[in-house]
Amino acid sequence: MMFSSTRNVDLICQIVKDLREYGSLRLERLELDMAQKLALVVGMLAMGAIVSVIVLVVLVFLSLAAGYALAPLVGGPAVAMLILAASYGILACVIYAKRNDWIVTPLTLFLHELFLLDKD
Repeated sequence: MMFSSTRNVDLICQIVKDLREYGSLRLERLELDMAQKLALVVGMLAMGAIVSVIVLVVLVFLSLAAGYALAPLVGGPAVAMLILAASYGILACVIYAKRNDWIVTPLTLFLHELFLLDKD
């Protein structure tokens, strides 16, 4: 028994049409997922930048207040400001030394979970 060649061609055309639609829908879903993830990353970067600027302004004012409060104890505002500058320099060195543990690794893990792990 032979199948009708017209019916076979129609079935193959339908399969190809369905595969194209499936591929198109998968691509659209991938684009939407990437747009959502990129929006999340950009939003987090913007929020991080805003919070960082606010924290830096607060830190400047607190440093000035601490310097003037420390001035009578150490012999003047210049010495107090130098002590604060040295402590910030030491803090910067510690952060630089631990940057992989405190910044790079957590950021890498976050981006890996966000972009590479499939939650479905």
